[in-house]
Amino acid sequence: TTTPCRLYDSRNDPGGPIAGGQTRVIFAQGFVGSCSLLTPAVKSLAINVTVVGATGPGHVQIYPGNIATPNTSLLNFAAGQTRANNGILNLATNAAGTFAVRSGLPPGQTVHVIVDVTGYFD
Repeated sequence: TTTPCRLYDSRNDPGGPIAGGQTRVIFAQGFVGSCSLLTPAVKSLAINVTVVGATGPGHVQIYPGNIATPNTSLLNFAAGQTRANNGILNLATNAAGTFAVRSGLPPGQTVHVIVDVTGYFD
């Protein structure tokens, strides 16, 4: 475990909310967001993911940054709903230290995604 920290918040991303069908690859090593613990030795993260301000119903997928989009979602939500879920996230298998966030909203819809770290595995 570690002191919880905010790794990613699309509300602070110049790209803004994540649009339907869009994938963002996030770098998760070094000092990122308010997290300074992530070294190249880190292979997986214990995370809490929150969605805020969805303009339509949908889901969010979070997965290693260098693999194909999986068939499962981490979090499902309705329009306007704030929801959270936790899980274990493997980082990219090529040691790039990345993960991907994909919005499963219909085209033209958006959602903000927040990723907090509560622990990590070397």
